[in-house]
Amino acid sequence: MRSFLTLPRYSYVVLLLIAMIYFVQGDRYFGYTSKIPKTPTNVTSDGTGYYAYLPNYIVYNNEKPFDFIDTIVKNYPDKNLSSMLCFYPNSTRITNKFYVGTPLLQSPFYAAAHGIIKMTGQKADGYSRGYRFSIQLAALYWVLTGMIALIHFLRSIGVSAFSSTLIALLIALGTNLNTYSVYVPSMSHAYSFAIISLFLYIASKWSKSPHDRHFIFMCLLLGIIAILRPVNLIIIFFLPLLFDHFLSFIERIKILFSEKFKLFLLGLVVFFCFVAIQLFVHHDITDSWSIYTYSGEGFDNWNKPQFLNVLFSSEKGFFLYGPLLLLILPGIFFLSKFKEKYFTFGWLLFVVILFYMISSWWDWAYGGSLGMRPLIEFLPVLIIPIAFMIDQLNNWKKQVLLVFAAVCVIQFQFFQFQFNQHILPYSHVTWEQLARIKWKTAPRFEWMFGYDNDTIPSDTKLKKIGTSYFRDGWITNGQLCGSKVDSLGSCISVTNYPFYGKLTGEVMIHADNSNPAIYMDYFNKGSKVRSAVQPFGNQIERLNKWTSIQQSYNTKVPFDSISFRLETFGQTNAYRNLRIDWFTLK
Repeated sequence: MRSFLTLPRYSYVVLLLIAMIYFVQGDRYFGYTSKIPKTPTNVTSDGTGYYAYLPNYIVYNNEKPFDFIDTIVKNYPDKNLSSMLCFYPNSTRITNKFYVGTPLLQSPFYAAAHGIIKMTGQKADGYSRGYRFSIQLAALYWVLTGMIALIHFLRSIGVSAFSSTLIALLIALGTNLNTYSVYVPSMSHAYSFAIISLFLYIASKWSKSPHDRHFIFMCLLLGIIAILRPVNLIIIFFLPLLFDHFLSFIERIKILFSEKFKLFLLGLVVFFCFVAIQLFVHHDITDSWSIYTYSGEGFDNWNKPQFLNVLFSSEKGFFLYGPLLLLILPGIFFLSKFKEKYFTFGWLLFVVILFYMISSWWDWAYGGSLGMRPLIEFLPVLIIPIAFMIDQLNNWKKQVLLVFAAVCVIQFQFFQFQFNQHILPYSHVTWEQLARIKWKTAPRFEWMFGYDNDTIPSDTKLKKIGTSYFRDGWITNGQLCGSKVDSLGSCISVTNYPFYGKLTGEVMIHADNSNPAIYMDYFNKGSKVRSAVQPFGNQIERLNKWTSIQQSYNTKVPFDSISFRLETFGQTNAYRNLRIDWFTLK
């Protein structure tokens, strides 16, 4: 332990800086120290499944598995705290496909929070702000532990302490490790990063001095990796590269089986003790001893791996959303120059296999996320070439590289801000959307690609049958029957179908959070058949400037009347020549 904590003072200054930035980011976003609760929660998406084990076994341990979920959903209706918990078909029993390694590493912090909350007489329901804060601290602790292990590991393979510390700072602020340590700490990636970093550190020590305790600790860490994300066990194939050459590794394995077979068996027992935790928890929930819980999900793209999408796509490109990692490419030259060929070619082979595995998953984009989240845990391996490049460049070249790295960190932080503000979509991002987003940060651009985006046929196919003008209210002319709903709304009867609308005009908004919108309700025989909302504030680049806007309205279901209104959300804006032209087909 003492040797693990022995680092240069500047390393601890950097680690303290990372801790402060992460804490401030989390506090500002989730409002832990704020008197007024904030809407976002750090228990979201896959994290709802990982997290659910904690209250299940610590707070509600005398109840049936997950019986508390209905109550929690009612108590926190705006938090979506059960999105990844599923019911068995034709059953009231809830299942949980997620592995237990993440809550296992969170449990000391969560249990401490539970004890404090009960002692102070607060609401001990397992999901209040104090509980959620505990996993924020858990992620911070484990990431900092992983950073220390990473610095030691890089030093063990020949990188200086300064360069190792610098690369730790860069990946902490310039990759989506930041996102999944601060904004989504309920998911597994920050913990996997930490445990893989620890494994590499201990494995490098074992390769140089085969102490029994190092081997047992390696087996323990592999057991934790197995119940964090089983596919991450691929890291074991990096172990031979930590020896001077492959024959040295083979010789060590021979000794393990011939002279230290009892040690090997003990290591297996330690490993399977953690696997047993997963087995017993899954059996407790499902009455099944299955070890693979992701039924129906697998590596379906094994014969058509999505390499280009994983690396460069607008949706989740590894290099696009982590531009700092582009330095891996020139870094390979420095790796080959200053490390033996055995290590360099082994590293390349491991990375190719890793990317093949990641690219072969049935959903290569891995759901809604910022960048390629399954590669976060492998950053300790992936950044090795960058570390050697930083270490070997002379002063002025190093300064140029660090300027580039700083720009990349700023760019990532910008992506992260847009992602957290719901400006950058969670998934299915196109190059066209990225071009439209540019450097947008204002609240009116939130969810700008999440609203309805109707289209209508070309003008040559349309026949105009009326117009609604907005002059402090809607006035409708033409072959339409219009009626006033309120000062900002109107209703028209439709006699021609199909039927389309096109909004044009000029708008001036005065505040960044102003996002006026048109609300359309479509009715058929008195019943509402569709509701649509289309803001147009997100079309306006600059405040206090007249800007032309346009929208289209369409529906594919029969309707006989439309109720529409201009919603300003209490904001004072200026409108000029605002009108909706109504069309049918010629």
